[in-house]
Order: sequence, then C-alpha cells, then structure tokens
Amino acid sequence: MIRRVASIRGLILAASSIVLANPSPASAACQSSATFLEITATCSNAGSAALPTATGAQGPTVTLYPMCAVKVGPVCGRNLACTTAAGKPGIFYSVTVNGEPSGRRCIGEAEANGAGVITPGQVLEAMRRLDWPASPLVIQPPDGLTLVNFDTNFYTTGTDPVTRVVTLLGQRVTIEATPSEYRWGFGDGEALATTEPGAAYPALTITHNYLRTGTYSASLDTTYSGRYRVGTGAWQDVPGTVTIEGAPESLRAIEAQPKLVGY
Repeated sequence: MIRRVASIRGLILAASSIVLANPSPASAACQSSATFLEITATCSNAGSAALPTATGAQGPTVTLYPMCAVKVGPVCGRNLACTTAAGKPGIFYSVTVNGEPSGRRCIGEAEANGAGVITPGQVLEAMRRLDWPASPLVIQPPDGLTLVNFDTNFYTTGTDPVTRVVTLLGQRVTIEATPSEYRWGFGDGEALATTEPGAAYPALTITHNYLRTGTYSASLDTTYSGRYRVGTGAWQDVPGTVTIEGAPESLRAIEAQPKLVGY
C-alpha cells in the first residue's frame, strides 16, 4: 500500500465554517484529520485502484462546532473545557471535513480570535449586552384587587422567541433568545420558579393565596436561553442564560364582606 500525505494551508472564514484553500489538492483521499490552522489529508491506494477524490480545487471545508459538557434542557450549560498545546484554557471543537466527522480540536480564545472564529463565550457576552423584553405579568382577578385566601391567578403572554442580529468580528450573527424559566414574586416573601408561563382562567396553573390583607408588589423575572448562528450557518447553543427583571405590579388583597340583600 502506498501512503501519501498532503498538507493544505491558508485560511478563509465563511459563515460558520473554515475553508482551507488548497493550491495543489490531493488527488485522492480516504481518511482525513484536521488541525485548526492546518489540515492534513492522508491518502492511500490499494494496488492500482484509486479512491474517490475528497478534495476539490478550492480545498476541503472544515467546520468547527463547540462541544458541550453539560446540557441544561435543550441548552448547553457549559462547553467542554480543555488545555491547549500552549497550556492555555480552551474548549473542544468537533471538527468535520467536507461534512465528515474528523475528531476534535482544543482551541483557545486567543487562537480562535486570531483566526476570526466567533466563540460561544463571545456570543454570550453579546447576548448579555442586548436589550431583551421583560415578560408581561397578568393577574386575575384584574384591576389590582384580589381576596384573602383566594386562588389569585398569575400568567404571562411572553413565550415567543426573540431575535436580535449583531456584528461580531465583522460577521453577521443572529441570536435567538427563548424564555426558559419564569420567577414569580408574589410580594409577601413567597416566590416560585417555573418553566411554564401559566394560563388564563379557568386553567389556574400558577396561583397564590394571600393570607393577610394588604398591598403587595408582584413581579415576574424571565430567564432567556439562546442559540446563535454565524451568517447562514448551523445553529449553536449559547452556553449561558440572561435574566430580565420585570416591573412590579401593585396588588391589594382584601377580605370579602358579607352583605344581606333582599329578594
């Protein structure tokens, strides 16, 4: 068996993939392994039968996907950490060559920035700087009045994903934030965290009983989980969340007064 190794250098970033230009492409490839700034295609021929060509005139397309260590529901809570060859902190990226899996690579922040790669940490920082809407708080009964020892109903209509577009490292990045947790403050020292937005009467999925008369400040804070993509590339999870505090709503709890009516 004859083995040939072709090194391909040159870096062009396109959307969420890295395209390595190949001035003299390998004529055949059966197995590829990718490093970050260099790709090495290992080719072999069995006898005189040439294997299919795996690289074109423009070279292979290498795509880097940040790897997740801990999933929190549908979102990556923490990327898979590693130490680079230079001894710096980094994260593991899953590497594909022309759409085929080709192992993983530990890439540090400085190395990624130097090559124009947008990292999940940069997107999280951008997401936390953006203005996301607070979820509207709806209380039933309406008009800021309820009864003591009564199932006061709480819900929100803020459930839809919200999209923002930013420019990072000269590239268009779309960030989509979706409410993933709601924290209900009832103003009497009690609070409740849910993944559900509640529902209008008569569903009564999120209720609270006030034990004493008085005026209370109810509130709703919303935690957003996110995903992003660079250009028209694949969607990736944002490794973190953003919490937006809602404005307090005044609510007065009173006792029902019995009345004698004629009939």
